[in-house]
Amino acid sequence: MSLLEDRILRIIELRRLEKDDEAIAKELGIDRGMVSEYEASTKKFIQLFTASKKYSNPETIAKRTGFSLPALDLILSHYHIPIVGKERKKPSLDRMADIQKAITDGASSVGDIAERVHLEPRTIYRYARKARLQLPGIKHHPPHLSFKERVQQILAAMKEGADTVEKVTAKLGLSPFTIHGYAHKAHLHLPVESPTSLHPRMKRRPEIDTFIEQGLPLQAIGAAVHLSGERIRQYIHATDQYTFYRTKREEKNKKDFESLSLSSSHDPRFVGRRFQRHIVSLLKARLVQLAAQQETWAAQKAAQHIALHCRTTYSYEQLIPFFQRYHETHQQGEKLSLEELGDVLGVFSSEARRILRAVGVAPMYGTRETRGPSPAIKEALRRGFQSPMSASDVAYFLRVPVYLARQHFHRPGNDRTRYRPLLVKGVSSGYRLPYRLASAIYEAQDAGFTAPAEIGQLVDAHQKAVVHALKHRSSLERTIKEALRVLYPSATITKPYLDQTIHF
Repeated sequence: MSLLEDRILRIIELRRLEKDDEAIAKELGIDRGMVSEYEASTKKFIQLFTASKKYSNPETIAKRTGFSLPALDLILSHYHIPIVGKERKKPSLDRMADIQKAITDGASSVGDIAERVHLEPRTIYRYARKARLQLPGIKHHPPHLSFKERVQQILAAMKEGADTVEKVTAKLGLSPFTIHGYAHKAHLHLPVESPTSLHPRMKRRPEIDTFIEQGLPLQAIGAAVHLSGERIRQYIHATDQYTFYRTKREEKNKKDFESLSLSSSHDPRFVGRRFQRHIVSLLKARLVQLAAQQETWAAQKAAQHIALHCRTTYSYEQLIPFFQRYHETHQQGEKLSLEELGDVLGVFSSEARRILRAVGVAPMYGTRETRGPSPAIKEALRRGFQSPMSASDVAYFLRVPVYLARQHFHRPGNDRTRYRPLLVKGVSSGYRLPYRLASAIYEAQDAGFTAPAEIGQLVDAHQKAVVHALKHRSSLERTIKEALRVLYPSATITKPYLDQTIHF
């Protein structure tokens, strides 16, 4: 027993004998002011733990404060100090069982269940969805079907003779908009009898139809009926008036142009603008002629660029060194990249390419062609889709960009079980160990690195993830090898990582 515990217990004992501060001080041989000081400091010290939600167990508080458990109980009861610890959360299975029991006992509504099990109504809904419980007073909805199952339903209805969206809707009981969306994603030929069926709630508004017939712009129609132009566009599509509106719009534009030409043919402003355009075209033609008469090739191209692009931000003096550097390098039989050429003007390679293309000059290394993946890569991606690995893992082992694998994995109609990565305990919440990282760890180990800290630094991984991968190497290595055999069926796979001998 510590001196503080012994002193505070003696003060409590004397307090219960109705002793005042002076009598207690005389009994303990201390100053009178020390009595209240002992009590205040002890209560303040203990309340640091009892007021925290982290400490809800008296035994834990006793250990943290240094008091024995009986002494702590006595202090808490004498000074009326409550423990404001957070109650331990009840397991989810127990709460689901409580909700099921409340339903069985005759609870009439979700609010009634909430009162019986002491939970919020929104929590009741969440647990009911988890346990698939039918709550009283709630309409039962059919189970959710996957994309593949829903498409199979549509195909079955089409085989029975439903050849339009409206007929499939009558068979399956879904909205036409939903059926049309599934058919579009699954690339099914399922025509629509009337576009208005996709928007059954859209009602015709005569005042908008009048403006549509007049061929007014979308913004003008929207302003007249207090709607946005986008909302008017949606209304036109929903009421199947798009073709009619485009015809009326073209007629109005033609009529407006004719009236403008007739009314402005004698207008000085119209004549002045037309004269300006004529002068600009003459000047541009003259500049092209002058560019052809320049002495050097660089000067010709610089003048040609300015003549063809009147709004260019580069001056004649800036463009001459640019084209001169290109011409000199070409004359010497060497090549200059767009990055190096762009440094002359202080621009990026994309801007240098645009300047050359404007005057009909090709880059020295040619134009870049965009090539898609080879047929072998496409076939390997299809095989990798059936493996337990993620798109990033498959892309890593195929040595292709990640977006190629993700494009194939997320393609409409591909029904794949959700990828569940390996979770490493003791690192942090949600830390994942992908198969590509495990493969890199095993490759580093086979290369002679044995210390987990050294391997982690080499492959940029947490040390505990490295320990986890090395501990479960037998099982993970088997999974990686099987996946590599799927991706490279013609190669001999003996290691859980790629080497120079594995290729298509």
